[in-house]
Order: sequence, then structure tokens, then C-alpha cells
Amino acid sequence: MADNIFKNGELLKAIGILNRCYKRDLKARLQPLGLNEGNFFLLTTVAESPGITQDQLGKATDLEHSTIARMIRRMVVRGQIERHQDKTDRRIQRLYVSNDAKALIPTINHEVRHETDSLTSQLTVDEQKQLFSLINRAIDGVKKKGE
Repeated sequence: MADNIFKNGELLKAIGILNRCYKRDLKARLQPLGLNEGNFFLLTTVAESPGITQDQLGKATDLEHSTIARMIRRMVVRGQIERHQDKTDRRIQRLYVSNDAKALIPTINHEVRHETDSLTSQLTVDEQKQLFSLINRAIDGVKKKGE
């Protein structure tokens, strides 16, 4: 392992500040749509994988089962997500985006793209690709450590 070039948690501080800024700005853009920076992620994941189960959603989003259950329950009450019983296994509930929420997906994607562009505006396209690659490598490393 390379020497730790970051002293006093500088990297974690920078990541934390970046995350807070992104979440704050994204929250402001999504709030008029009845969403926040957390549940938009679930909504778009369900939209990309109609019929996904809660367990599959948890794995895809790396969120705890209890967190997913609470968020999905709220989104069902708000009419954003629908649960349908699996046709072959009645124990399984499949998740779908409601028709009303489906209409919001293009707007959500636009707002997320706007915030991502804002976040990376000081980087070249190659730097953006490199940043994404490095973040994913760091995530993979953390996940392997947790196994």
C-alpha cells in the first residue's frame, strides 16, 4: 500500500464537502418535484429495472434493508412507487414506478445532469472520465474490504 499522502483526513473532508454541496443543490432542484436527493436515486433505479425486488434494489443502491423499506413505504404512500405481487411467488413484491412518477423521469434526469455538469464544470471530459473511474475503483476497494 502506498504511503498515505493525505494528512489529517484531507481527502475525507474534501469528499464530504463535495457531497454536501452536491446534495444541497440537487435537493433544491428536486424538491419542487416532491423528491429529495435520496429517493430520486431509488426512483430512477426502479425506472431502469421495472419489477425489481426490494432486496435487488438494496444491492443495487448499497443501502440497508431497513432504509430501503422505509423509503419505499413513503414513496408508495406518495404514489411514486407501486408494489405488485409476483405472479409465480406470492411472497415477492415487485416494484414499479407509478405513471405519475414516470412522467417526472425526464425532468429528474435533466436536473441530475445539470447538477453533475455543475459539479464537474472545472474538469475536462478526460478528467471527468478519469474521476469517475477513480471513484469507482475506490468504491470497489471499500466494498472488497467490507467482504
